[in-house]
Amino acid sequence: MGPMESSSMQQGGSRLRWSALAFALSIGGIVVLRIVSEGVPPYGTDGAQYIEHIARLTALDHWRAWEGSNLWAALVAADGSFPATLHFLTLPFGALFGHSAETATFTGLFWLGLLAAAVGSVTRQLSGRAELGWLALAACFMVPAFSGMATRYYYDLPMLAMLWTGVALVVRAQAPGRAPLGVAAGVCFLLACLIKWAAIPYGLLLGFGALLLSPVGATPTHRHRGLLALGLVVPVAVGLSLYFGAVQGISSFQHQAHITVPAAQLQTGQQGPPASGIKLLLSELPARLGAHSPASLAFYPLRLVTSLLSLPLAVLLGFLSWRWWRGSRKGALGLGAMLVGWVVFHLGVVPVLDDRFLIPLVPAFVVVAALGF
Repeated sequence: MGPMESSSMQQGGSRLRWSALAFALSIGGIVVLRIVSEGVPPYGTDGAQYIEHIARLTALDHWRAWEGSNLWAALVAADGSFPATLHFLTLPFGALFGHSAETATFTGLFWLGLLAAAVGSVTRQLSGRAELGWLALAACFMVPAFSGMATRYYYDLPMLAMLWTGVALVVRAQAPGRAPLGVAAGVCFLLACLIKWAAIPYGLLLGFGALLLSPVGATPTHRHRGLLALGLVVPVAVGLSLYFGAVQGISSFQHQAHITVPAAQLQTGQQGPPASGIKLLLSELPARLGAHSPASLAFYPLRLVTSLLSLPLAVLLGFLSWRWWRGSRKGALGLGAMLVGWVVFHLGVVPVLDDRFLIPLVPAFVVVAALGF
């Protein structure tokens, strides 16, 4: 490659980087304007949009009453239908700008930016091209579901941001001399689980998929050592989450676990889900896998297009994914493992159909599309 061609590629990469950044900032500005104009977006009935904010103010009261002896006791005391971790993480923002519901809603923009940065980091490490990382970052802002979630104070977007930050750190930790980042990855996975318990299965799926992603510049020797060090990160984080939720008898854990384990099998205060509940779940697995109708099998592909993406964006991502498949297929093993794990989990374990369950997988589609650009 001659000097002229190299210079032209650098200029093209620089233009793409600045264009992607400008696009992301413009979408971020639209999110801010929407929050300013609409405040707390209504949904449901009887002021349901304020449920999370009431829980956040309850956590604030517990924080002010906390005497510094046992932080876990404060988290348990503030526990409700969901863990109180998100509310405690929001308190520093509230201390600076106020604790009103409208002000707390602005934290969604931070979580959206963190998610986009994590997805961009994964793309850059797999491709070795910074401009593709910026493109993936901008693409996250382009996903309607992500920018829409940023206008509401809720648990899904922070959970997703922490999960994919953990994925980015796992991939980064496989580079020479970066193995200590695995500890930070474990903290991210743990925080994701403590924000919303649904991150426990998703953390396993995404974490083990991330272990199969090979970043550019990682030699086989260094990567082997890194994988040995990282192999315990996800299980330890998930194990701690299960301990905090099940063994400690947290009510929000019992509240959410009924999706996979029958509610009758979950009794607050017992030492985790009873063995009978797990046996029942495993015994029902073949029946659940074979009980899906064509309509239920088509539910998630259709909702991915109509609810989370949009038809034009889905067509664009599909085309770029086709180019990726016909071309480099970088990261195919790890990203494919995430997809297969998700399909098996939701077809065989979770009987409930909900388009929100697709959210943890959407960043993987963004990475694939950016790699196919």
